[in-house]
Amino acid sequence: MPVEKIVEVPVENKVFVEKPYETIVERPYEVVRENLVFNERVVDIDERDLNQYPNAKVMDTEVEYVHQDKIVERPVYVDNIIEKEVRNPV
Repeated sequence: MPVEKIVEVPVENKVFVEKPYETIVERPYEVVRENLVFNERVVDIDERDLNQYPNAKVMDTEVEYVHQDKIVERPVYVDNIIEKEVRNPV
């Protein structure tokens, strides 16, 4: 009589999962900078002659405040004595 023998063998299941990843690619690039040249002139003229200069405008008035503390090294104290004659009726 034939005998059937069943042998169980563990089988590996391989599962492939795609993970998203980032790659950093460094490429050299040319930096283009514009060479700006300004030709500004500041001229002190009378305001009445402003129409003789094209594209001229009046600049804002600048006010500079200077604050200085006065330090007294030896303070001088003066006695302020007030004398008043008081009469009492008798």
